[in-house]
Amino acid sequence: KLFPLYELTDTIRAIDKEGIIFIEGDDWAQNFEMLEPLDWDPHLVIAFHSYPPTANARGLERWDVLRQKYNIPLWHGETGEQGPPYHYVTRSSTFLEEQNVGWSWWTHKKFERYTQPWNCPRTSGFNKILEYWKGTGEKPSRQQAKEWLLDQARKTHSDNCEFLPDMVRSLISLDPDGYLAAKDTTPPEIIRQPEDINIESGDPAFFFIRARGYPLNYQWYKNGKPLKDANEYMLRIENPDSSENNSIYAVHVFNKKGTVKSRDSKLKINPYSGPIIQQTSVVPEIDGKTDKIWELVPAIELNNILLGERNSTDDISASFKVIRNDKNLYLFIQVKDDYKTDKGETDYNRDGIEIYIDSDNSKSQYYENDEFMFRYNWNKEDIRIARNEVKADIICAQVNTEEGYNAEITFPWEAISCIPQAGQYIGFDLHINDNDGAGRECKIAWKAERDNAYRSPSVFGTLKLGN
Repeated sequence: KLFPLYELTDTIRAIDKEGIIFIEGDDWAQNFEMLEPLDWDPHLVIAFHSYPPTANARGLERWDVLRQKYNIPLWHGETGEQGPPYHYVTRSSTFLEEQNVGWSWWTHKKFERYTQPWNCPRTSGFNKILEYWKGTGEKPSRQQAKEWLLDQARKTHSDNCEFLPDMVRSLISLDPDGYLAAKDTTPPEIIRQPEDINIESGDPAFFFIRARGYPLNYQWYKNGKPLKDANEYMLRIENPDSSENNSIYAVHVFNKKGTVKSRDSKLKINPYSGPIIQQTSVVPEIDGKTDKIWELVPAIELNNILLGERNSTDDISASFKVIRNDKNLYLFIQVKDDYKTDKGETDYNRDGIEIYIDSDNSKSQYYENDEFMFRYNWNKEDIRIARNEVKADIICAQVNTEEGYNAEITFPWEAISCIPQAGQYIGFDLHINDNDGAGRECKIAWKAERDNAYRSPSVFGTLKLGN
């Protein structure tokens, strides 16, 4: 269906003989198969998208093959969505420059996000419109809605937004210093206060503040005392223990024009109540069949529907079991699926499994070196590493059943950069994609409530390593 659109090239060439024609494929500009052969014009450029940004040869391969086959330039026309500390942005932009691939980050401004050069605050009027749209607020008058929208539009001017120089600097060829030198100092103003945090033992805690003004400096306090090296808009407390329970946190935002203090926020830590991965001396045979050892392990159900609808538990449902020893993490997955297919243009449009692991349970906002995503599609022999790189081979097997299929997987601890110890926590989630013949129609998960685990490990669940 895309190709007739690009037949308009002839119409363009009647006016412009040499201008670039950027072509974008199917599936969010990732699949160009239906447009081949890419030889109908001498000035084509392949404009592909990817999230997270392409940062290694394996990620670039499918588009680089087309570049070499047709001698066509590559343009990474849309990517981004990576927050602080921006290491992945630097790695990706450096890699793309080295590979002679142009790039464009999405986008220059967003509401209350830290993934782009400017963070735009939402006005109180615009928030009231959003509440009305969600069904939680009163309907504004036509005139009031217009005034609120226009006020919000004016507030997206760069002078009213928070500039993020570290984000710009992370894009390897950009330097924000010239822009910063021309900015006037403006007093700090808090636009979103930090909130109380309620977590379970083993999980990290994150406090955030949103402020505007220039420049902005931060100092976080715990129970009235300043915290060392706590000088960012976000305070991350990794694996807080019971002594942190009911601690009070606040932050001062300041520059030479003044200082503002946030509200006090409380950290509440509850006892861990999730699943425990028991240690085993019996190594299961990785064949997709239920060994006796698995009969002793409780099953954990996937009850969250992320996308689409399911007709029944026979249509799509799943559970998993997990055990460990000092060398490996073992996973056994049972999927009920009354219509199995390996058809689909991309992995996530086919029947299959997505596995998410955070080896230190840091629950980062964006993927770092210790967070992984794997895809194991039905009727495939190998598991695919979708996020990050592993350091050892992963062993897997599948078998079909009357109700669907089973999958059994061995993750060496070495592969996921983990040294296991009793009492340790890891981040984990499991998703199942269901294609009933017309593309992905449903997706279920253990912990995630929205389909964003592929972008952010912060939504993973937690597993505790037992004795």
